[in-house]
Amino acid sequence: MKNPVALSALLVIGLTACPGPDPVLPDAGDYQIIGDSLTCTANNDGKIDLDELLFQVGASADYRVNPPGTLATVDNQGRLEQGQLVWDHSSIDKTVVAPVRVEEVSNTWYAKHFPDASFAIGQDIKAETLEVVRLDRSAGKLLLLGLVSRKADDTLMVYKPPIEIMRFPLQKGLKFTSVGEVENGTLNGLPIATRDTYEIEVNAEGTVLLPSLEMRRTLRQQVKVRIETVGQKEVHALQYQWFHECFGEVVRSVAQPTTDGTLPSPGFDKAQEYRRLSF
Repeated sequence: MKNPVALSALLVIGLTACPGPDPVLPDAGDYQIIGDSLTCTANNDGKIDLDELLFQVGASADYRVNPPGTLATVDNQGRLEQGQLVWDHSSIDKTVVAPVRVEEVSNTWYAKHFPDASFAIGQDIKAETLEVVRLDRSAGKLLLLGLVSRKADDTLMVYKPPIEIMRFPLQKGLKFTSVGEVENGTLNGLPIATRDTYEIEVNAEGTVLLPSLEMRRTLRQQVKVRIETVGQKEVHALQYQWFHECFGEVVRSVAQPTTDGTLPSPGFDKAQEYRRLSF
C-alpha cells in the first residue's frame, strides 16, 4: 500500500513578473504586490497575519521542482551572513516548471463528504490526490479535512477531527501539535484506518534567495508527521516550508519518509520534493 503521507500543501497567488534586476523585498515598510487581479498590502514585520495571505479559489502559481522520482540536493539549514540566516534556493538546475492550483470543491464527486470545505489543492505536483481544506477565519486556522483522489471513489480519507496545519499569526516561536484519525477510509482502492499526528513549529526567520527574488524576513516552518496505520508500518515524515507575506509558500523541501522507527534527519540534504516559486 502506498504510504498516506499527507503533508500540508499551502497555496500562493500567481504574481506578475517584474522586469529588470531581481527585486528585493525590504526588511520593513509597506509594499504592494498585485496578482490575479487581487491586491495584498504587507509590512514585512516578521509576522504573517491571516489578512496578509490571499486564499482564493482559482488562484495558481508556478514552481520549479525536481522531476518525480528524483532526489534534489537542498540546504535547509542555510548560512549566517552578518548574524542573519540566508537560504539559497535560487538553483534551477534539473528542474521542471509545474503549476499549483486552488480548486473548487462544490460539484465534485467528494463534495458531499466535506460540506464545510473552502477549497482543494494537490497533495504534490502531480495533483492526482487532493487535500481538502477549510479556512476558519474566526479562529485563525487552516484545517486539513481529508484526502481524496481526483478519480472518483479511489481515495477518500476524512479526518475526525480535522488536522490543524496552519495557525495565524505565523511567527517565529509558534509551535503546536494536531491529531486526526480516519476510520473506514479508502486509499488507492484499499481500506485504510490511520491516526496522523502533526507537530508544527515556526523555527527560523531569514532571507530566502529564489531564482528571481530575494525575500527578507521570510519564515521557515517545520512539519513533522507520524502516521499510524492499521496493518502497516508506522511512517515518519518531515518537511520544511518557507512563507512570505502575500506570496504564501515560496519554498518546500520534503524528506524521504522512514518506516524503520527512526525520524528523518532535520539536517537532511536530499529532498524527494523540492519546489521553489518561479515563473
